[in-house]
Amino acid sequence: MDRNKLVEILNGDIESEHGAIVQYLTHAYAMGEGEVACEIEGIAREELRHLDRLAEQLVSISGAPRIEHSKVDQSREMQQMLGADISIENEVARKYDEAVGELADGETAALLSRIRDHELYHAEVFQELLDELKKGRP
Repeated sequence: MDRNKLVEILNGDIESEHGAIVQYLTHAYAMGEGEVACEIEGIAREELRHLDRLAEQLVSISGAPRIEHSKVDQSREMQQMLGADISIENEVARKYDEAVGELADGETAALLSRIRDHELYHAEVFQELLDELKKGRP
């Protein structure tokens, strides 16, 4: 794969991770104290580690990370927040799948595959939190 395309893919992934971090922290802070907010903050920290790994990979190919983010969900109702968080995880995982399919670079493809798996796990965690909330257990 051409270097410019790889830089574009990695910067797109960095943008997605940054957007997720901002969204999750926005939601966690809006929720206040509690188990759900703590869980979301923990996932935001994991997303920051993803961003870090992506930026390191980008720099290793002499690219320059672009730290931007996409639109952030501003919901204030817990079910809507968790639904938005599930959506972003599924969308990001889909993007990683597409990128892995395009890559010939084994190291970058392996990194994106691992991060994709984390995103799918995060979507499961958010879904479990949403299910518990719907059952009346915050």
